[in-house]
Amino acid sequence: NRNSSGTRLIVGTGYGHQNHRQRVHGNLGLPAIAIHHSWVLCRVHLALGWILVFLLHTPASSQPPNSPQNHKKSAPDPAVIPVPSAQEFAQYDTDDSGGLSESELRQATENSAPIMGTFQELDTTGDGQVTLQELWAAANNGKRNPPASESADPFLRILQRAIEAMDESYDGWQYRPEETVDSTTFTINYNASISPDGQRRLDRGLILHADGDANRKISRDEAVRFLETQLGIRWITGDLLRTENGDVVDFANFLRCDINKDDVLTKSEFVDTWWNSETDEQDFESFDIDGNGAVNLSEFARQEGPYLRKPIQWFEAADTNADHLLSQSELQSAIRSPRKHLVGSNIKAFDDNGDEQLSLAEYRVSMLANFNYPWEMRPKDIDRDGLLSYKEFKFHTRDLFQLQRRYYFHRLDRDGNDKLDPSEFDFEPYKLHSLYRVSVNGEHTEEIYRNDKFPVVSSPSVSADGTWVLFDASPPDRSNLTQIMLMKTNGDDVRDVCKGQMPSWSGKGSRFVCCRYEQGASIWIMNTNGTAHK
Repeated sequence: NRNSSGTRLIVGTGYGHQNHRQRVHGNLGLPAIAIHHSWVLCRVHLALGWILVFLLHTPASSQPPNSPQNHKKSAPDPAVIPVPSAQEFAQYDTDDSGGLSESELRQATENSAPIMGTFQELDTTGDGQVTLQELWAAANNGKRNPPASESADPFLRILQRAIEAMDESYDGWQYRPEETVDSTTFTINYNASISPDGQRRLDRGLILHADGDANRKISRDEAVRFLETQLGIRWITGDLLRTENGDVVDFANFLRCDINKDDVLTKSEFVDTWWNSETDEQDFESFDIDGNGAVNLSEFARQEGPYLRKPIQWFEAADTNADHLLSQSELQSAIRSPRKHLVGSNIKAFDDNGDEQLSLAEYRVSMLANFNYPWEMRPKDIDRDGLLSYKEFKFHTRDLFQLQRRYYFHRLDRDGNDKLDPSEFDFEPYKLHSLYRVSVNGEHTEEIYRNDKFPVVSSPSVSADGTWVLFDASPPDRSNLTQIMLMKTNGDDVRDVCKGQMPSWSGKGSRFVCCRYEQGASIWIMNTNGTAHK
């Protein structure tokens, strides 16, 4: 059992330490972490997630890991018979039967469709129709599936890199799969290594996700399953969120409906949150396959329709010029309105070859083809610094797929400064609060206060004679540095009176009452010059 007792970390795992520590390089040429016993130096790698982030630099559409380098001139590929795209095929399939009849095939051939072979040669099943799979088989020497570049899920490539990095982090764990790692150590190091600040945080929810049998030990199988869930490939219930044929479960909608977060949908949750109130009860019955009054993820994902997304077919339909690439205009035309603002940032982040378009592999790994989270929700710039940090880069209250979220943040962060600016990602921007003077009839509005240093203002209180206003103003992070400000109601003569919150004038206007936290939460009576009265 690889437990960390008796050892002490002498090297942090945060990005901030990269330029100040000695690096040990494994066989992938990546930095590793050394852990020292107090009496002997022992090279034990624990920074699995830290190495994972470096692996995730690699474009998802690149060559799979550990592929041998071929320095010799490769032989030319054998000639491949061209095949129409799914969109072209659907145009020729006039009766929507899923296959081409002899007359439809003849019409397609006359229209210069890339089809070679007689109807009898192509109809290998003898059912009187030629399917797209049969065309693929004829074009690829009997193989009934599209080439790997068309069908392979890019997230499986990322998963493979992550597993290899994890095995390397634990000195070749794949060769000793019977060994286990302490669950707390495993998750703390993982959590620290995917966080830009490198802080070691205890996350009990993460431990529950990783340690499925709750025995406080992580086996290699559990670690691999954990990586699958962290990348959004599988949910902790074991249900796949990405199918072998390229479909993606609309898990974001499942999360939206699951109000009590118990991973099943009751009829009341379904009725309260579903979008078609006229047929929601009928829809629920169609989801509830086993009739137990609850819809689990397996039942939800089994439904055809908008709940099981088909990115490959969507890509082919959006590719109007059939060049196997999606331009910005094609994406903007095809993508639904709530996600249109993601197009520009995702092209910049996932366009690996710099052609300002997305190939199928680039599209499938992007946020545009991902439905784990409601990515269309703009994260908020909580600290009001005009940038989006990784901590702020959240799209749901349940932070379920942290490695996937870290991967997306990493790809979007093109300048590598661990912050996203508006050119890198569209988020809810920094906004200054303003204090306004409004006429009683509402016809006249005048801004009387706005301040960059203290942009959060609240609790205005106007003196009895109407000439002065008290209010509190806070810095961007809303810390306990909140100041009480005094100002004339026309916006002149702004004064910083004292620390405090929620001021309220006395009847005579000579003092005010406020809340202060200098000696614990308490109520104070203050003079207008900032001195304490009581």
